[in-house]
This record gives sequence, C-alpha cells and structure tokens, in this order.
Amino acid sequence: MTKMPDGATLSDDGYYWWDGTDWQPVDTGTSSGSDAGDTGSAEPTAAGDDEEVAVRLEASLEEEPVELTFDELLAEGFTPDEAMA
Repeated sequence: MTKMPDGATLSDDGYYWWDGTDWQPVDTGTSSGSDAGDTGSAEPTAAGDDEEVAVRLEASLEEEPVELTFDELLAEGFTPDEAMA
C-alpha cells in the first residue's frame, strides 16, 4: 500500500485519498494518528497545520445520520412498510 502524502486530497467519507490517478485506501494501521492526514476535508491543508488536521480528524470520526429515500431503503432490503415508517 502506498503511504498517503501529507496534504493529500481525501474522499468525503475519509476512507480514501487521491494519488493523482486513482483513489487509494487510507492506511488505518496501528499508527499513533500522526500520519493519519486530513480525513475531514476533500481539500489539502497547508503543511505544518497539525492542530487544524487533528481537529478535522476528530470531527470526522463522528458519523452524521444519513437520510435515505424510499427507493434507497427498498434497495437496502427494507419492506415497503418498513420504508414508510
């Protein structure tokens, strides 16, 4: 797996980074978090902006609820009655 460079562009979900050609998975190994990069934004951050990166990383760990449409709920396997509730 290629190491994610500092300031790499990340996907909205924070699980992938853009290498200029393809999306690569973010390495979630046993690192202390200092190599985790910016998982809260699709825009690269300025070099040396560790505090802002840490705040964005912490904020990205909290998932926001996603509201699915009726059709999406059916595609997920819900019955029409469950999807209407």
